[in-house]
Amino acid sequence: MIKFTKETSYYSAPALAKLLEVNVSTIKRWVDKGILKAEITSGGHRRVSADDLAVFVAKQKKLKKNSYIIGRLAKQSVLSPQHSWEGYYYFLFSNTSLSSRNILEEYFLRGVKLVEIIEQIILPVLAKVGQAWEQGRLSIYEEHRMVFLLRSDLIRLDRMIPAVTSAKSPAVVLACVKDENHEIPLFLLHLLLKQAGFKTIILGINTPAQDTALAVAKNKAKILCLTKSFSKMNEETYLQTVKKHLGENKVLVALGGAGWSGKNYQGQNFKKFSNFKGFLEQAVKYKK
Repeated sequence: MIKFTKETSYYSAPALAKLLEVNVSTIKRWVDKGILKAEITSGGHRRVSADDLAVFVAKQKKLKKNSYIIGRLAKQSVLSPQHSWEGYYYFLFSNTSLSSRNILEEYFLRGVKLVEIIEQIILPVLAKVGQAWEQGRLSIYEEHRMVFLLRSDLIRLDRMIPAVTSAKSPAVVLACVKDENHEIPLFLLHLLLKQAGFKTIILGINTPAQDTALAVAKNKAKILCLTKSFSKMNEETYLQTVKKHLGENKVLVALGGAGWSGKNYQGQNFKKFSNFKGFLEQAVKYKK
């Protein structure tokens, strides 16, 4: 269950800049002039407490009026039990103004780890959508609409994560295997890896094996992520082709998604992951 602690109720200058739709330099200027109270960390970074944000927003009525999330943060409101994955599922299904209340963004701003947001909210919602569609409780258009709204929320989250600009940042190639058209897992991987300081190259759906290896070589990637949820392609042949075209490139080939069989493909660089947290823990080791 997602929980908030006092320690998570702080916001960095970049996070506030995204939230208030201003430049980071503006946040720093407000702090330096005493308009916005902040603490300075030992590393010289400014961080604003939830209480100080509430005081600031109370004096800036336009900000509070124009942003649902800012208003909630300013009031120090507590997310109710409804704001779990079930609540988020309802917002997507209802297709009302409530759907624009981005629960994901609020969790993120309150300091909940991104991997927890993914595993405790997004994945259960995707599973529920798929199950409801299979059972005939959701029409195709409803399923498509809900996934579109979810993708829109993920794009807003993406904008809140600082871009990776260093040329030395390690690269990761993300691709759906042949005949796989479920791309949301790629975007979730992108968010996690971007936050961890990786540069991501997303190849998208239905990617031929040789093209994944080509992208690895061209971008000097350290990790290749292959997702498979519904594809019925011959995975053994596909992975043999990937291995052949990778040649001597020693990269981690991470296999994710419920579509992979229980076969144990040999080779120290090929590894199946059952969850995002386990993958992320392994991935960060390749930054060195």
